Amino acid sequence: MDLDESKKITKFETFALAVAAVAPTGSIAFNAVPAVPFAGINVPIAFLLGAIGLLFVGISFAELSKHISDVGSVYAYNQQALGERLGLVSGWTLTFAYINLAVSCMAANTNFAHVFFAQLGFNFNNTIVAFVILLGAALVLTFGLKLTSKSAIAIEFLAIAILVVLTIIIFAKGGRDGISAQPFVPTHSSVSGIGQGMVFAILSFCGFEGVTTVAVRTKNPKRSVPLSIIVTIIFAGIFFVIASYMQVVGFGINHVSDFAHSSSPLNDLSLMYMGRPMALIMDFAILISSFGSVLGIMNAGAYMIYAMGVKKYLPKYFGEFNEKLNSPTRAIWLLTVIMAVAYLIFGVPYGPEVIYANSSTLGVLSMLTVYALACVGTILYFHKHRDTIKRSFIKHILIPILGILVLVYPMWTNLYPIPDFPGNLYPYAVILWIIIGLVVYAIKKRRKQD
Repeated sequence: MDLDESKKITKFETFALAVAAVAPTGSIAFNAVPAVPFAGINVPIAFLLGAIGLLFVGISFAELSKHISDVGSVYAYNQQALGERLGLVSGWTLTFAYINLAVSCMAANTNFAHVFFAQLGFNFNNTIVAFVILLGAALVLTFGLKLTSKSAIAIEFLAIAILVVLTIIIFAKGGRDGISAQPFVPTHSSVSGIGQGMVFAILSFCGFEGVTTVAVRTKNPKRSVPLSIIVTIIFAGIFFVIASYMQVVGFGINHVSDFAHSSSPLNDLSLMYMGRPMALIMDFAILISSFGSVLGIMNAGAYMIYAMGVKKYLPKYFGEFNEKLNSPTRAIWLLTVIMAVAYLIFGVPYGPEVIYANSSTLGVLSMLTVYALACVGTILYFHKHRDTIKRSFIKHILIPILGILVLVYPMWTNLYPIPDFPGNLYPYAVILWIIIGLVVYAIKKRRKQD
């Protein structure tokens, strides 16, 4: 049965979902500071190189999405490129990544809400705030892709507009130590540090591929999805470079230690250059941006659960789509329950900061694995179809290889030096999840043979 075209999302709405999942304002708010001890004032270079590196991965996704638009994102891609087993591993791991990233986004949003309301004199219980955020996001998602995309892009564009105001003011005032090109000039001692800073730059882009999960619900997906992927990476890359440079000159190129030790850099800069009212507005911008990220990542996660249900790797109950509401409601509420349970187990006793740090690490390890599999899948898919599809050495061989090479460093830094407990267990958790997926695959295959 053909889908109702009026219920499908447009190119702009597809782009909106991708931007929301990346959440540029929220990402730069907490990913620039940890890069400073490594890259110093050259943080903008780290974000520039990270953007270029992720563009290699994004091109691989975009090239595959031009030819494949079935449910399941990278599952659908690698099912055709690497076979059913590795296709399942790809999709199964992506589902795990989105579940963990959704939990981490909810925890981050909870923390930002606590900071914002505390400045207004309110001290709400974090658990209550977390569940209000989760319920609000689930309700928006339930009422369909169009509401989700429009809400997400309105939220993020408002947050970006607020950050643009701060950026203009800092540049107009000449920063703390003057406007300088020095942050874009690497020194011999900063080269290795820039590489380490790239880890946090790359993590800022996680979620750009989320639009591939809704390809079948998109108008002209083989054009809209790849375009959204590339435009999102370029847009976010430019944003991250400018915003990180703004923070460096805002704190001052001679006072980079102040930047490195700031617990809330955008808040501190707002106080320095515009006073408390602007700081409160900036905290609001970060709050709404992080909520947009919850929407974007939860949407992608729900559609992956839905896809796994459609393909019968999860109970087919979760593969049912509510055509009236234009959303996979059963998958949405399963994800909501999983997130609620995760927060009750880990967020309540340890707080949102701890659950954010741990769930984001699990999500990132899973996502890096998926990105590498997508790059491998790109090479093999176009090799398999070289007789029917014109193959490009640059786009279908060189760029995916470069994408894999870019992913090696952040993957390695998550594995070595061996993190303290419980971080040392996370690689095994991802491996265990993949093993569970392979068991599910074997059970499904045996049932099909019987």
